[in-house]
Amino acid sequence: MWFRYQKFKKVYLGIIFVFVFVSCSEKHKSDLDLRNENKELNSKLKSAKEKENIYKDSLMVIKEELMRFNNNNKTSEASNRNYLYGIPTAPPYKYINLKITDQITDGCSLSQTNTISYIINVTKKDLDYIIIIQNKDGVRSDCYISTKCMSNSDRSWLPSILIPGNKILLKTQSCGSGGFEYAMNLRSLRR
Repeated sequence: MWFRYQKFKKVYLGIIFVFVFVSCSEKHKSDLDLRNENKELNSKLKSAKEKENIYKDSLMVIKEELMRFNNNNKTSEASNRNYLYGIPTAPPYKYINLKITDQITDGCSLSQTNTISYIINVTKKDLDYIIIIQNKDGVRSDCYISTKCMSNSDRSWLPSILIPGNKILLKTQSCGSGGFEYAMNLRSLRR
């Protein structure tokens, strides 16, 4: 009996040992699974935080660009207003196209581009005119109009186009070392 008891004890202890071992290994296995899940979740959280930082940085860059764009628009609006500052109000529009001369005077060179300008002031000196114009950048300059080569009909239209505040397209020639501007063609533009 004692032998059976010992055998039963061994079997009983073996069953308990197997049960404990199996339950411990399952617990260890579940702990490993939890640890692996925890590592995966931590790595996902870390990558999400990195992406969040990247998005925050991108968002900051976009905000800075937007602010820079808004500031540029404000300054361009201000500069548009400034270059119109001091220009008289526009007279009623009349389409006038005057040819003053076709000939380039000795010592002069034809300007490469036509200038869009506003007439600020007009001074008549004998038969010629001196006009103060302001270009689109707000720079003022003098332009001379010599009427000796003009036809009488074109000369009669000069007082209609040379009104302060008129917007004109001006073709000029630059003369002398000072670059004095002489008008070759004038055309009124709608303002």
